[in-house]
Amino acid sequence: ELLAANFFSDSVSVLDAATGELRATIPLGPPQALTAWRQGELLFNDARITYQGWFTCASCHQEDATIDGLNWDLANDGLGNPKNVKSLFDARDTAPAMWSGVRDDMRACVAAGERFQGFLPDREKHQALMAYLGNLKRAPNPFRHRNVESARRGERLFARVGCDLCHPPPLFTDLKMHDLGFGTPTDYRSRFDTPSLRECYRTAPYLHDGRAGTLGDIFVKHNRDNLHGRTQGLTGQELDDLVNYLK
Repeated sequence: ELLAANFFSDSVSVLDAATGELRATIPLGPPQALTAWRQGELLFNDARITYQGWFTCASCHQEDATIDGLNWDLANDGLGNPKNVKSLFDARDTAPAMWSGVRDDMRACVAAGERFQGFLPDREKHQALMAYLGNLKRAPNPFRHRNVESARRGERLFARVGCDLCHPPPLFTDLKMHDLGFGTPTDYRSRFDTPSLRECYRTAPYLHDGRAGTLGDIFVKHNRDNLHGRTQGLTGQELDDLVNYLK
């Protein structure tokens, strides 16, 4: 026999190991009605609602709506220009959505995602997904109380080198499109939406095509013309301070 824990129903399924046939379902407590938030979490991870049931929202955004660290080529901004997956944690209050800014807000972004996955936006499902994605629970930041003095120096550097011009707190984005010289021959545009820096400690790789493997790489390897903050000439300690602040 095989035992499978059922996360959303708070039960255990007993399966035949040879055939996969369901033999029994054991409840672990009294049944509980799914809230809209919980229903949205289920749909986010449920392949049964998508075309041929072969992928889910979580296939690219992980089960907690963050990232898979890969580039994907979606039809929303034309084919042939793959983009680095963005975390959905900041879609709620950092419109427009997508690297190309092709979706006006999170509502339009979620509806487009539903169409991409092969089903027309259903009012009930759409509301549940909006309830979930609009109130995501952030994981505790493991860097919050590390290297405190270094992070304080980094905060001052963040303003000194001009990072706050495009990434002003509290959203850490100016909600605008900018051309910082990161376009490639396969891109259909050179201006990209400014991403929020919230939780950037867990969203590597970086930049619209994922070319920067670490936060430090952004400034050391991919900012030689000082278009992305005046970081050329910073000492190793200053770069460490800046990264510690970002984390």
